Amino acid sequence: MPLHKTLLISLCLCIPSLLMHGQERQGWVHRINQRLTARWERADGIDTAYMQRPKQCWTLSTMSGLTASGFGMSQHNGSQGADLRLMTKPHFRQSLALAYRGLSISLPIVNVNRTDDRELSVSMFGNRLGMEATIRYSTSMTGSITQNLSRLWAEIPQGGATDLSCDFDAYYAFSHRRFSFPAAYSQTYIQRRSAGSPFLSVSIRNCYTHIDSLPLLGSGKTQLYTNLFCLGGGYGHSFALRHGWLLHFSALTSIAFASFNRLFVSGERVYINDSFPNIVNTLNLSAVRSTARWFIGLTSRLHNAIYGNSEHIQFTNTRWQGQLTLGIRF
Repeated sequence: MPLHKTLLISLCLCIPSLLMHGQERQGWVHRINQRLTARWERADGIDTAYMQRPKQCWTLSTMSGLTASGFGMSQHNGSQGADLRLMTKPHFRQSLALAYRGLSISLPIVNVNRTDDRELSVSMFGNRLGMEATIRYSTSMTGSITQNLSRLWAEIPQGGATDLSCDFDAYYAFSHRRFSFPAAYSQTYIQRRSAGSPFLSVSIRNCYTHIDSLPLLGSGKTQLYTNLFCLGGGYGHSFALRHGWLLHFSALTSIAFASFNRLFVSGERVYINDSFPNIVNTLNLSAVRSTARWFIGLTSRLHNAIYGNSEHIQFTNTRWQGQLTLGIRF
């Protein structure tokens, strides 16, 4: 979001408090602080020998993020078979965040995006429950199509393909009293001892992909509508090492219990014949180094959806996120 829009929204949120009288404003702030303090200090039955809240209330951090996404289509049809691979340009963002007892506000200070790609993401990572919702519009996709038999290939230029997707992922951690996912990703907890947990996962994928033409196949405008509703699970483990190091990995696989996919080529519908299973895979990796006040973390998340029919037409959607965080608690 541009800086001037962020400042305008922040000003609008502050207007009600500015219009209040001094005592009323002080009481309003006091009530919010009480609720945040109670939420921050509430143990929720966690085992404090394995994890705990930081002693400090405030956190100031800077985050450098890089995201990219891709789309693939494999058509298995003898001499007419082909592989299509598209990838967006990486999007870099530098932001500054200030948090008080888990409530944070962030401002983008560098946004390197020389395309019309847009992305809006909302996430909440808790010990028991967590979720992430992302809306992404991509026009910077480029790639190529290769014919299987002749190995001829043709380039798909930028602007020749667009992608609009809405993704939702959520998890439930069964061992949330000893295992903390936020310790690896948002640093609102500190994992003191190594622990792992099985996960229950939910994934929803809604996507519209538009390609102007497919060279070598003689196809005109191609449109793909994807709707996947998935349930699954996985496992995650955090290794608490010496000198404040924490290494984390988790892998989750969700299988579509309902899918509604439609493909149109040159205005005519092509039946995909979905086969079981259509799946969504998520891989999380994190390395965090913490001291009494400082912390630095490198995190990566990979989402990959595979659907269609491996003997007819198969599709893949991939999204990758990487982030470097440096923060201080006070």
